[in-house]
Order: sequence, then C-alpha cells, then structure tokens
Amino acid sequence: MANYREMVTRWIDAPPAGLHPRLGRVRLDELSHGHLDDFYAPMASLTTANGVRCLHGLLVQAFEEAVRKGYLPHNPADRASVPQPAESDEYADATSKAMNREQSTRFLAAARELADQQEREGDRVMPERCWSALWHLLLQTGLRPGEAFGLKWGDLDLDATDATVHVRHSLVRLPHESGWRLERPKTKNAVRDVPLPVLRVRELAAWRTGQKRQRLLAGDTWQDHGFVFTTSRGTPLGGARRSFARVMARANGEDGRDGGLGTWGPAPERTHRTGPLPARAFRPAFRVYDLRHTCVTLWLLGGVPLHVASRMAGHARPRSRRRCTPRCSTSSG
Repeated sequence: MANYREMVTRWIDAPPAGLHPRLGRVRLDELSHGHLDDFYAPMASLTTANGVRCLHGLLVQAFEEAVRKGYLPHNPADRASVPQPAESDEYADATSKAMNREQSTRFLAAARELADQQEREGDRVMPERCWSALWHLLLQTGLRPGEAFGLKWGDLDLDATDATVHVRHSLVRLPHESGWRLERPKTKNAVRDVPLPVLRVRELAAWRTGQKRQRLLAGDTWQDHGFVFTTSRGTPLGGARRSFARVMARANGEDGRDGGLGTWGPAPERTHRTGPLPARAFRPAFRVYDLRHTCVTLWLLGGVPLHVASRMAGHARPRSRRRCTPRCSTSSG
C-alpha cells in the first residue's frame, strides 16, 4: 500500500514538471489508451522501463475496478503501449538469478575480508562486520531481506546445539523516511524455523560482540529495539545496495577483470588537478534478493528435497511462480 501511494503521488498527483498529459486532471470517463501512451513515453525518460510497468500494473487494477462498478465501459490500460525494458535497464531482467557455488564462496570471502580489514584499521564501529553477518545469513538460510532486517536477538538460538533462526516478522520501511514497522509474514508458511550452519553462527556471534561495542560508543543515543542488524545508533539497518555492490566488486576482482559477478564502468577521468581519482563504478550482475535464489538453488543442487527446501525458504507452495534462472549447473557445483 505504501508503494502504491508513493507511485500515485509521484506520477499522478504531483508529477514532475513537463510531464504531460497530467493524468490526475483527466476525467475518468474521458480517459483513453491514447492518454496513457502519451504519458508513458515521457515518463520512460525519467525512470526505468520497469518503473513504467509498475505504474501501469497499478492502473490496470484500478481501472478494472472502475469497469466492474460501471464507471468505465472498458479498461483503457488494456490497449496502452507499455515501454519494454532495454538491455541497459538496471531492473530490466526480472528473471531470478543465482550465483554458482564458486561465486557464492568468493562473495562471502570478500565480505569477511572487508570486515577483517576494517577491524585491522582500528575502526571500532565495525559496520562491515554487521554487513558480513547479514550476507552470510541471507546466502545460507534463504531468508527474504525484510525477514532478516526484522530479526531480533531473541529470534536466534546461537548457543544451542542445533542453532536455529526463528522467522516471525518482516521489517517494512515506511515512505518518506517516516520510520518502519514489523509485520507478520503474508503466508503461514513464511513463519518457520531455519537451521543455522556453523560458519553462519560464527559470523553472527562475531557481530553480536561488535554490536555491544557500538552500543557502548553510542551511549545515551542508542535506541534499544533488540534488532540483530543495526546502525551505529541501534535503529534497523538499511541501505543494503551500497554495501552489496562493494562486496560484489571485491569478490569480482580488480578493475577490468571478468569475474562473473558484475561489470566495471569506464576508467574515471580526473575532474580536479589534485586529489585522488574518483572510484571506478561497478555494476553487480545480481541483486540482493538473488542471494535467496542462490541459497535455494544450491540446496537443490546439493540434494535437498524440493519440499524440504521449499519449507525452509518459506514458500507458499513448493513450485514457485517465478522461474529461477541459475547461472550455475551441476557440473560447476
């Protein structure tokens, strides 16, 4: 609902200057697919093609309700021309992807290296250790990112013989920096217990020690919500994409190397006569959510029965609606 409200506000109620026609000013009984065609074309220049498709999907549902109630004779969105994603679109490929075993091993090793490096340099806050624990958890338990961000220490049995994570909530970000809230998972299967491998327990235990140091440094500014993954003030962790890209770049290798985890941008040009060169841009080949797909794929390749993998992943049913396209095969592990 928050995402829908944000889309309506951004593109219909208060669209960017120069975006015509303004759909919010068109009478419902006068709206045609031509209005939508004329609107989608300039909108595509301001956002991704997938962004246009998301708004289109929302309008399809809204107009379908108008047809059902007799306000419209037919759905104008059914005949609209929606821009197709280009190959360069960051979110064009909605197909699920999965790293192979060698790539996932490099990814986790890079996360640990960055955390160890920061500790050696004497940074007492240690945010990289927190990120490393998060990436290990996502990649080896198949949790959804929102489920991981919503975990509290009481949901983890790190000291038990059979370490387990109890998934009971999911963290939902509220729009316009207004905060967050915890919600129950949408399906009953999402409420589950997932075993924790030994290496993941070590990473989480190391971060638990680091978080205690953060709490001492924060003093009275610490907000004690009990979350596992937190900022330096105790609030829920956010901004995962930047850290994810940093770890991916480290795992991929030096600039110009094709490590299979992403692509490097062109060499940066100097904009000032003195000072360091800007960092070279790196574009990951995977998304944060693909860590979940990687986990499930590796489970299946490792011989875990489908119904067991589905239960641990919290799928509504064993056969997923979306087709996962792993970049790994049985031959590559």
